[in-house]
Amino acid sequence: MPLRNVRGWLLYACAWIPYAASYYVIFRVQRHPNLLAVSETIANILPAALLGALVFIVLSRIHRSGRFLQLASLHITLCAIYTSLWLALNLLGLAAVGGVTDGHWRIPSWGIYAVQWQAFSGVMIYVTLAGVFYMISAQRKAQYEQQRRLEAETLRIHAELGALRSQLNPHFLFNALHSVTSLVKLDPSRAEEALLNLSIMLRYALSVDSQATRDEATLAEELNFTEAYLALESLRLGSRLAVTKDISPSCFDCTLPALTLQPLVENAIKHSIAPRIEGGNISICASESEGVLYVSVTDNGDAKPPDLSLTKGIGLRNISRRLNLCYEGRAQFDIEGGTPAGFTVSLALPQDDLR
Repeated sequence: MPLRNVRGWLLYACAWIPYAASYYVIFRVQRHPNLLAVSETIANILPAALLGALVFIVLSRIHRSGRFLQLASLHITLCAIYTSLWLALNLLGLAAVGGVTDGHWRIPSWGIYAVQWQAFSGVMIYVTLAGVFYMISAQRKAQYEQQRRLEAETLRIHAELGALRSQLNPHFLFNALHSVTSLVKLDPSRAEEALLNLSIMLRYALSVDSQATRDEATLAEELNFTEAYLALESLRLGSRLAVTKDISPSCFDCTLPALTLQPLVENAIKHSIAPRIEGGNISICASESEGVLYVSVTDNGDAKPPDLSLTKGIGLRNISRRLNLCYEGRAQFDIEGGTPAGFTVSLALPQDDLR
């Protein structure tokens, strides 16, 4: 119903002002005194407005999914009732105005044309009221459906993000355990150190997974997690793995989807560093400008940029999909390289709230 609150009533009252003004002008053109014109305007408009509020109440309680003929018959009946009541109240109001102004309570005698005009006006008012009611109802229904679609889309996105994240956790765990296993027989002390770094990684991954409704982390948290992973890999690769970092201090509190940075580093090690006898260098850079966090991971290998639509790996494809969901297409995810100069994955992440 349109008249749900004070704002609705105020808008409803204001909507009658132009109609009342037209009546006032007509009475003044007929040379009625100002006070009498105002009184006659009120006698005509006030009943119409009060009955209009009743029309809204009645229509809000009518089941509107019936057949066309049923609804048409119902509205014809309501229109006849509204018009009849308005004519009756109009006459009583004008009689009351006469009683106040000249002391004689007398029902005005209208000619046939005056009655026809008033009846036509009543019909037009009812049609307008019904049209406004259904227009507002349709608008509110559309808003409700839009809200439901948005809520459903948000739930779907959170569900998909949760699935992607749960897929990523065993992915890095399997690879990390593989690295530890390779050290157990060769160097038990280094394997123990690797297990400590693995415990750091597990603690972070599990803490992220326990907060299923929050998919973001600070860059500082992601760096700590990635450094534990790099320490684990350096035990396996030794001097073959070199790491440089260029991180602007202003970036540490910036946010990004959790478990985003480590898969980029892991991908560089897997495809560009580990396969080469001489190993290589990985550079991690981060900066922030005008509300956007820029992160890049570069290696000096010669791996070819993968086609994310064809690759079977989880890492880069997973990150690309999660960024698209979290930032609704506003994040940038670029892959460049495939030459001896190196291979770079770059991210540009807006620093507003993630989904």
